[in-house]
Amino acid sequence: GLLTSFDILYKSFKNANKSDSALKYLEKYEQLTEKLHNASKSNEAQNLALLEVAKLKELEEEKALQQKKLITVSIVLILSLIAVFIFGKRKQKLLIQKNEEDRKNKELQAAKDLQLSLLPKNNPKRSDLDISTYIRSSTEVGGDYYDFSTSPDGTIISICGDATGHGVASGMMVSVTKAGLKGIDRKSVV
Repeated sequence: GLLTSFDILYKSFKNANKSDSALKYLEKYEQLTEKLHNASKSNEAQNLALLEVAKLKELEEEKALQQKKLITVSIVLILSLIAVFIFGKRKQKLLIQKNEEDRKNKELQAAKDLQLSLLPKNNPKRSDLDISTYIRSSTEVGGDYYDFSTSPDGTIISICGDATGHGVASGMMVSVTKAGLKGIDRKSVV
């Protein structure tokens, strides 16, 4: 509005042949035009600066988002590797435990087989006696033992024993006892 007013006043004083006043309003018109032009350029420069700042801010936000993604992926990868490592160690430990258990079971089975081999395969046969035997240990290997010894005159000596405890130690005690009993002279027993 001021620019238009200066222009109108300039033209009015020019038509009225008042050159000084016309020149004064023409200068004011030019100065205002230049100020408006400079303000417009300044606004454009500020707008460009604001756009650059906004772009930089946007780039920084994208960079921060990429860093967050990278950190998240790294954490997930590290946790996955830790989980795989722990799973592998656990699986290895279970395999070692299973192998140890299998080894112990084989040893116990061998001890049980040894204990059963110490027992007589057949019971003595006599027409006036019905002899039957059965043994069942409460564990794989026990200290239970029985045996028979038959004299030439038909006398049957029955031996029955139970070593204290269960396991390999009591099974070994039975084998030592059997060896000792086999070494005793039968005549001294009767």
